[in-house]
Amino acid sequence: YREDKMKKIITILSTLFFISLAEADEMKYEKIGQWNIALDNPTQMVDKSRIMTLFTGGTITLGDGGGVIKACIEDGHLYARSIDVNIRCYVELDDNSTMLLEYVAKLVPDETFWDLFPNGVLTTPPNVGLKYWNGEFKMATVSEKYAWVNDNVIVGIGLELQGMKDGKDGYALYDLYALKH
Repeated sequence: YREDKMKKIITILSTLFFISLAEADEMKYEKIGQWNIALDNPTQMVDKSRIMTLFTGGTITLGDGGGVIKACIEDGHLYARSIDVNIRCYVELDDNSTMLLEYVAKLVPDETFWDLFPNGVLTTPPNVGLKYWNGEFKMATVSEKYAWVNDNVIVGIGLELQGMKDGKDGYALYDLYALKH
């Protein structure tokens, strides 16, 4: 009796697994805009592996509009082979509403990253300073025009990352995609 019950459970779990694989193959996405955050303040070390940064500029485009990034705070971790960042931003939208934007990303540097980025040299995945760089964006707003972002899973694909140099701001540029079923 127990063996039969286990076989049924394994069969059900296997079926669910294969259904989820089929669904994953059909995952669709739609480009919805860009995120361009100004890297306008130096990164501060909090301890041996943790960083903190304040950002006070940049833009976001969403469909046929967008907004201005007013302030962001970064909480990041430097690991042996990757960098994880968690950023929260206050954004003023073009319809005079505001947005809270939360952004979590993983950057995997290549062997040249620490020579390029701190010196203000443009880095781009997959082969100029970065192996890969992706993020998840959560957006919340009461704006009628942008209410659709509240209900979407949004993925950012990192395009360009440039550090500050000689007092000139750097930037981080992403394409933004909404996942669709």
